[in-house]
Amino acid sequence: MTGHAEFINPNNGNRVRYSVNAIRHRDGSVSGEVEAHLVTPAGDITSGHGTVICFTLVGNIARIGGI
Repeated sequence: MTGHAEFINPNNGNRVRYSVNAIRHRDGSVSGEVEAHLVTPAGDITSGHGTVICFTLVGNIARIGGI
């Protein structure tokens, strides 16, 4: 499963981007990564990166847990 979202917060003009990839292996284990970036109107950048440790997928809705 992979996904990406990007939006601009209308209240403060911050641009937010999220990207995720997650794989459920045949043995039931999960691997993957998630990344988030926040860019302010002033150009300041905050980034975060995490490891996916669990996820569920029902229809087109995914719930992902990570550290």
